[in-house]
Amino acid sequence: MSIVDELLSGSTEEERKRFPVSTSVVDEILSPSNAPKFSIRDETIIPRSTAAGGASALTALKAGVPTDKQAAIKIFAAARGIPENRYRVVGDDIVYQANDGQYYKEIPSGFTKPMTAAAYYAPDVLEAAPDIVAGIATSPMLLGGPLGVAGSAAITGGVAASSNAARQYLAGLLGDQEFSGGDVATQGLISGGMQVLPFGVGKYLERNIARDIGKVNTKDVADLTQKAKDLGIQLTPAELTNLPSLKSQQKVLGNIVESADTLGDFYLQRYKEQVQPAVNKFLNTISKVDDPMTAGYRGQMALKDRVAQLEKARDEGSAPLYRAAFERSVPVDVAPIVKDIDAMLKIAKGDELKSLQRIKNNLYREKPSFNAQGEEVMVKAFEDRLPALQRAKFDIDKMFKEESFSSMDKVIQSEITNIKNRLVQAMGKDNPMYLEANKAFEELSQPLNIFAERRAGQSLTAVSKDNLNDLANRLFNNASPQTVRYTRQQIQAVSPEAWNDVTRAYLQTQWEKAMKPRMGAKEPRIDAGADWKIMLMGDSKSQKALLEALGPQQFQALSNLTQVLEAAGRVKKLGSDTAFNQRALKEMEDNAPSALATFARVTGNAMTPLEYGKFLKNWATERAFSKNAEQLANVITSKDGMNRLRELRKMSPTTPKFISGLAQLAADYGMIGSTLQED
Repeated sequence: MSIVDELLSGSTEEERKRFPVSTSVVDEILSPSNAPKFSIRDETIIPRSTAAGGASALTALKAGVPTDKQAAIKIFAAARGIPENRYRVVGDDIVYQANDGQYYKEIPSGFTKPMTAAAYYAPDVLEAAPDIVAGIATSPMLLGGPLGVAGSAAITGGVAASSNAARQYLAGLLGDQEFSGGDVATQGLISGGMQVLPFGVGKYLERNIARDIGKVNTKDVADLTQKAKDLGIQLTPAELTNLPSLKSQQKVLGNIVESADTLGDFYLQRYKEQVQPAVNKFLNTISKVDDPMTAGYRGQMALKDRVAQLEKARDEGSAPLYRAAFERSVPVDVAPIVKDIDAMLKIAKGDELKSLQRIKNNLYREKPSFNAQGEEVMVKAFEDRLPALQRAKFDIDKMFKEESFSSMDKVIQSEITNIKNRLVQAMGKDNPMYLEANKAFEELSQPLNIFAERRAGQSLTAVSKDNLNDLANRLFNNASPQTVRYTRQQIQAVSPEAWNDVTRAYLQTQWEKAMKPRMGAKEPRIDAGADWKIMLMGDSKSQKALLEALGPQQFQALSNLTQVLEAAGRVKKLGSDTAFNQRALKEMEDNAPSALATFARVTGNAMTPLEYGKFLKNWATERAFSKNAEQLANVITSKDGMNRLRELRKMSPTTPKFISGLAQLAADYGMIGSTLQED
């Protein structure tokens, strides 16, 4: 681990022995895209470091060539003749499980097996040496103005790229490591860019970059880095760390001629190839239905079917009680009720007249009788049968739901309601079992009553066909967690898939709303993640509501996604902000005269977000190195490497050669520092 890693992590060497970290702290903070990719890490293992258990020097030399630990494991496994699945990565150590069940380090400490340790780190030194020498050799050119700076940077960068390409080629032969042209270009651009540090960039970085680095919460950054990696979304250092100085610089870079196109292309490509696919992938884990209207239709049908379920349950529960009551019923006297209805009919008009006449008709029936001549005839008589009067009550209940009744005066509504209540009392006067059945019916009606009072009954089942695409929004907008939970339970009781469809429809429409171009813009917004998060989880009530909708696992996945997308929107993207740009540029010029323009001329497209993070990593490293030349040697753990750098220690810290050497070390070991181990 480098001295900067130790400073930034806040841990001592002894603490790192006991609690190893998986990668370089600086790597994790400022260059997430360069982090190693494993699925075999296990920090719970406590490996043994013995000479007998370590690899031979020749095997260690071969395994030290790949920069990918997976490729190194392949070499170790082949040498031992054991399966690769018996290997694990603990901290920065590659360990294997021996036949005795214990785990051993392939590369023990330098004190335990010095030749093996030296051989393993030799490829790092060998790769770094050529561009360090080239940087020192061409450092006098830095005094020749911009053209000299450009020439020195070009030579140094070319040597660095060639060294990296050679190492990758050899790693491919030894361990099948995939060749990365991007890494070759990156190393060349970084080494070339770092060569201009003596030209004035160092002063600016020392006053601005290092100051902010001290504010970084490495745990939060590492957590965000992992989430972004899992989602396949690349974040810049400014977005990862949320440091004001880095954000202001990235904002300026998006608005100046030298780098605006580069950043603009990066933002647009990230949206098209990373952000939108990540959102689509998450939505598809919830439901495959991507049409909000289809989702709304399925959700509404599930709610209506749920009403039918509740009604059926109520009827099935109360039917035996009513059947017993009807079988044992006695005649009911409705004459007093009919008399009162006749009195009301004398003054009734319109809908009231129709309603009263309708009730009265239900209280009569035709039954056989004999006339004076002894002939059987049908005569009109009061309805006294309990089952028939029950149907008359049902008709009154139905009438209460009709629009004609709702439009009546409240006094008239009250009088008609009183008729129904008197009828029920008369039916139960001499039929106590009927009253018991009514009580059970009312209890079984509670779920239906609650449904009718909730948003599900008041709004969602009443949405018209033309507006079903908005059903999900009507459900979730300003909804309490209890509302979402209740609606979810009702829909899932009929169709769990329908609930997933509705939930996806809401998340999808909110995303589309967040992505909608602002007035006057033609392109979709490429930094809408922050707005999406606010729309979905802007307050605790909304968060709890979504937790009810999604469940813990999917809610955590959404939280991770929105957190990464919010970070991607931390820096204002392209667009004019004259006052801000002038202020930031002036500050940059004051700290490092013409540094930004020189950087652009020397490195060309080096300041893409990918390389930008590696530049910042090396800038922070260079500052720590420049304070103490002796500490600089700690970056290289190999004794052979120390000997190679002896010339640097003898140089004056103020000469261009010395500063150039520091810059190249920062560039080299910023790239490969995460592969170095300290025991």
